[in-house]
Amino acid sequence: MVTEIKSKMTAASLVTVFSLTANGDTFDGGGDGTSWEDPLNWVGDAVPANNASNIIIHTNHEVVFDAGTWTYLTDNGLLQNANEHRIARLLMGDTTAGAANGSHSLTLDPGEGNTIRATNSNSAVISGRPGKFSTLNILSGTTNLEAGRVRVGQGDGGSGTINVSGGLLTLGRGGFELGNPNGTGDGTLNITGGSFTTRNDSEIFTGGVFHVAGTGAATIGIGSNGSLDGRWVQSSGGTLRLGLDSSGITPILIDVVDGNGTGGGNATFENGAILDPYDLGGAAQNVWTTVMEWEGSLTDNGLVLSSDALAAGWEKQVAGNQLQVRVIPEPSSAALLSLGGIALLLRRRK
Repeated sequence: MVTEIKSKMTAASLVTVFSLTANGDTFDGGGDGTSWEDPLNWVGDAVPANNASNIIIHTNHEVVFDAGTWTYLTDNGLLQNANEHRIARLLMGDTTAGAANGSHSLTLDPGEGNTIRATNSNSAVISGRPGKFSTLNILSGTTNLEAGRVRVGQGDGGSGTINVSGGLLTLGRGGFELGNPNGTGDGTLNITGGSFTTRNDSEIFTGGVFHVAGTGAATIGIGSNGSLDGRWVQSSGGTLRLGLDSSGITPILIDVVDGNGTGGGNATFENGAILDPYDLGGAAQNVWTTVMEWEGSLTDNGLVLSSDALAAGWEKQVAGNQLQVRVIPEPSSAALLSLGGIALLLRRRK
């Protein structure tokens, strides 16, 4: 995975194309090609200083920030404090449009009790330019992206993916966007464990997929971090994908923290927004399961089940302030259950 930083840009480019500001560090993989703590992996042969640099990754490297990295930062005085390391801004796949395409990843696994914090209020980007394929993996500790927006998968013909399987990913200043409101980029958030929280809103555009698999996650809270209220907006072509296991699924909460935010804990599904439930393994049949709860109001302009979900026998309903799904047994299965019941009754009558 590669981290590259640009030195200068205009104010307009900050907003429109997410170029990098000064004091950047570039991961070029000149050392072992992977480890964050290897100085030779960075342009200038120096590991980024605490809270001093923007980090960009854009070419074919798989960068790992793990317990060994934490030990190196501790030993070399590169921590904010004993349990926190800071970067200025995280930008992956955000080189200029003419730069080479790349598939790259960054894995953050600093260990429980440790925090990686990005302090720059400009947007954090996971695949922001055409033809870039960026993956951010959260395995342990706390990752706090204090960006005004976290934009995932906004480059045409590319994709951005965040995988949360452990630890906590929190968006401490704002919300996030999956997909591109004006293009063809694909943005995906996969939550299989750990926790995910935002300060306010979430927007799932065409090409965006918000995916929760099973009950491994402890908390999924939109608007649960900070003083603003949550807000969920899912556009036409945006997908809410839900894998139910034998215990159900960790529900998504659209939170009202103190009633003073702009979102109000509301959920909005635009016409053509997609709901895609599936059986992860052992999902209870004919049982309504809550997959989302909102503390404000619901606006449903046309949420639809995916064709795969319809073919598999899934149904949806709104019950109070909850979105619920269930799967109905296939007719053949129901018939077998019925025949089994008849056989049992006949045996009892003998």
